[in-house]
Amino acid sequence: MIVRPSIAFSGFSGSAKDVTARHVHGRSILSCRTWPTGMATPVQLVRRASLRQISKSFQTLTAEQMAAWNTLAKGVKSKTILGEAAEISGLNLYIKLNYNRVMAGYSIMADAPAALRAVPNVVYEAAWVTPTAVIIKGVEHEELPFKLVVRMSGGQSNGVSKGWSKTVIISPGMEEDWGDADVTKLYFSTIGVQPALGEKVFLEMYWLNTNTGVTGFTIQDAITCITDEEAAIEGLTVRFKFNEMDLYEGKTSSVTDYDLDFSTGISAAYIDAVCIAGATEGYSSLYLNTEFPEQVRGPFYCVARSTDANGNLKVQLCIVEVKHSKKYDQIAISTMGGNYGHPSHVFGVGIRYE
Repeated sequence: MIVRPSIAFSGFSGSAKDVTARHVHGRSILSCRTWPTGMATPVQLVRRASLRQISKSFQTLTAEQMAAWNTLAKGVKSKTILGEAAEISGLNLYIKLNYNRVMAGYSIMADAPAALRAVPNVVYEAAWVTPTAVIIKGVEHEELPFKLVVRMSGGQSNGVSKGWSKTVIISPGMEEDWGDADVTKLYFSTIGVQPALGEKVFLEMYWLNTNTGVTGFTIQDAITCITDEEAAIEGLTVRFKFNEMDLYEGKTSSVTDYDLDFSTGISAAYIDAVCIAGATEGYSSLYLNTEFPEQVRGPFYCVARSTDANGNLKVQLCIVEVKHSKKYDQIAISTMGGNYGHPSHVFGVGIRYE
């Protein structure tokens, strides 16, 4: 806490128990030490450990690096103190920007950025939370080095009006996918509990410049968990997506690094996978523990590419079959034409047919 001192403290500086007096640009300011009122949460402990690590790392910088941070800090203002914008030190700027990066999963940067480029604000259309899906629709795309950081809370009582202090990072830095940010799996794996109908989930989002650690304005929203049917009426359409997290461990797959995404409303699918060989030349398969919905089963065509021993490009036409069985679901990729080679990169949008 910072308080405005009386004239009796004019010229005084130093500490007495929990009170510290100091001079800042001709003003005398008293700072009262605060104490935590409860046990620290795991998230708070991570934050404090990160701050300590970043603060100590500043002492390992060279004199030139410290000077660069001090120079950069001269053009930056911190939050207001007693109604006036305050200057920030090179150390504090170093901690602030690197804290943003570390909490988003990036390493500490020793060199000060050449400039602090403005960061855009998050623009989106709507967000839904259901017992089975957490989706943010219509996120306006931003090019690299910007990454979308998503923070969310667990389900709170509907009577809670301000629960943003309970949010944690569920997505350290993601790119929206075709305008949507499907954070369902990230939410369930991070929070660990599905939201119940009627509970309120608090959402925070901001763009992070991964090169500098500068963040944009934080957008806040409070979303009530509703049924999938109610969300569909409001306009939520869930795309069916499958990747390595859905792999069936009881079978050996001959496809790696795969991503399968079925569009909604049209008979098209996007695939990005690497075939590493199978029992038969030109045939590879993978097995998933997720049941394919009826509307995405069936075959579709797409292209693939590989290179021969001399580095020459080989192009193939492939058929991708989405099959359903009792124990597991299978994706079979077969070369229909062209020159086969492996590993083969299967990619692009394919047209499905019934």
